[in-house]
Amino acid sequence: MKNIKCFLFVIVLSFMLVVLSSCSNMFTKEKTFTNAGLSITLTNKFHEKEHISVTSYYESEKMMAVVIKENFSLLSRFGVSENSSIEQYLELVISANKHKANLRKEDDIPYFTYERSDSGKDFKYVATAAKGSNAFYLVQYCVIEDTYDDLKDDIFKYASTYETK
Repeated sequence: MKNIKCFLFVIVLSFMLVVLSSCSNMFTKEKTFTNAGLSITLTNKFHEKEHISVTSYYESEKMMAVVIKENFSLLSRFGVSENSSIEQYLELVISANKHKANLRKEDDIPYFTYERSDSGKDFKYVATAAKGSNAFYLVQYCVIEDTYDDLKDDIFKYASTYETK
């Protein structure tokens, strides 16, 4: 009888853990962040943080999103202007940063990927862009490389939400 009670207790406890872990996702909601003319919809798991060298910086437990605004007036000396496409801008970014990357498209979103290691961890970056009235916005997502396959759909969902002024 004591073994049956213990067994039932373990089953009930396991069931409760499964229910509680699935409930945590129910509290994840979309959250729109706006800064310097770009709005991006992420989730409420992201928090905006100050970072001196970028326009905007958003961070969650699993991902970082970094935005750099580059005005057309500064890009014009590199042959990129308000008449250039997002693809042309991203090709310039690849070339200027000497990335060994190829421009691709996912759900009509131009992007490229690259990897970096820091402090013994391997990171994967997905670089996308948005075009505003006076600037391009480079938006880069950074994840631990092993988690990329699990987070790829989220990245492109976020990238599909860009709105510029």
